[in-house]
Amino acid sequence: GLTYRGRTNKLEHAQQMNALIFDLDGVGIKEIRILFNRMDLKPELLRTVPRPTYVAMSGSGLHLYYFLDEPIDLFPNIKNQFRELKHDLTFRIWEYRETTKEKNIQYQGINQGFRMVGSNNNKYDLPVKAFKTGERVSLEYLNSYCNDKSKMVDLNKKYFSKHTLK
Repeated sequence: GLTYRGRTNKLEHAQQMNALIFDLDGVGIKEIRILFNRMDLKPELLRTVPRPTYVAMSGSGLHLYYFLDEPIDLFPNIKNQFRELKHDLTFRIWEYRETTKEKNIQYQGINQGFRMVGSNNNKYDLPVKAFKTGERVSLEYLNSYCNDKSKMVDLNKKYFSKHTLK
């Protein structure tokens, strides 16, 4: 979901966000049905989930891909805001015995790596498959599902560098 400068995929080298990606472990047919039934509902309702652009199946879990309308530049303050938004949305998506069989929520960073679609998951000896489930999303759409307004991404917040002109 991110583009990087340099040779390493470290968060400090992340330059733009193209997609926000969530990992949901311990998912069976029941959990998939519940997850999809929670989509396309009003964001202010409890435990509703934004509709992802793609859903990838990898072993016993799902990856929800929210492709953005346009790439977003990742200044340090924006990276922090996306981390907060992802944390809030993960809490909304991850519900034990409903959308996952896993008790503990697994919070991951915005630069979490994922298996390539079409590759083989060696743990389960299954190919990674993806399905288009929606359209590209806007940042406003994702923000509308955030429970805490302080965790929304605001691209207009100024970034102040610790470096001087000198």
